[in-house]
Amino acid sequence: LARDAYGAADFESPATYMPDIAKTGGGGFDCGPQGLRDLMAMIDAADVIFWNGCLGVIEDPRYRVGSAMIVDYLLAQTGKQIIIGGGETASLFAGKEAEHIYLSTGGGALLAHIQSSVLGSPTVPGLAPFSL
Repeated sequence: LARDAYGAADFESPATYMPDIAKTGGGGFDCGPQGLRDLMAMIDAADVIFWNGCLGVIEDPRYRVGSAMIVDYLLAQTGKQIIIGGGETASLFAGKEAEHIYLSTGGGALLAHIQSSVLGSPTVPGLAPFSL
């Protein structure tokens, strides 16, 4: 989970940086710089990356930055298996060269496939709510 975020009390308020999201009463609508560094370190350490769901409220340009930065970071990776699930997340790659990245617009369907076909169990903890 992100430790920091960009957000506001509501969507009409100006976006502000929240260094400790757990102590903030407002909504965190995009990943902060520390959260991005943490994610990038996890990507560096992984051989397989599975991303299903944007980091922020990407419909609002103020909160699209974190997701866009991770897209660019993933595009620069080599020697990794990268799987992107969900139409909104896949849309972030539109117009970008992504031959080494598998894009699926079926987020829930992809989760169900991995749950049953790859992991071999229809009741994997954490994935059960995403079953079809």
